[in-house]
Amino acid sequence: MTDAERLGDVGSPIEGAFLLAFCDCAAANGYEIAPTAGDRGTTIGVVPQEAVGPYFLDFGIHFRFFGSALDIAVECDGHAFHRPTPRRRGYDERRNALIRAHGYRLRRISGTEIHMSPGRCAMDILGEIMDFQSTEMGRAFREER
Repeated sequence: MTDAERLGDVGSPIEGAFLLAFCDCAAANGYEIAPTAGDRGTTIGVVPQEAVGPYFLDFGIHFRFFGSALDIAVECDGHAFHRPTPRRRGYDERRNALIRAHGYRLRRISGTEIHMSPGRCAMDILGEIMDFQSTEMGRAFREER
């Protein structure tokens, strides 16, 4: 069973493509994927269809590094989200505000981007995790001095 299969069902084919690419990209860079994040900076928690308030994220991605936390909400947006109506924009604004209020960084990836290069989309998210880890390592080093 692959990491992507162990994590649970996704809501669409583009979400499935992103998840497979993210799991592969993370493994290639020395990370493990699990349903929850570890605290030592080697395990990335990935939760498909994670509940945040009354909403469901396509993916909640969680990374812990010696007491610091990074939580990323990844939304894989299909064609319907490229031309939102005023009503849809209002809904999205309220939803985005609540997600951010829960401490998530919100990242939207279009279905076109995922179809064209799922690996690049995955590496963009993993790069954010790696940048966070590097920043936290530098902070910890400075505090020890």
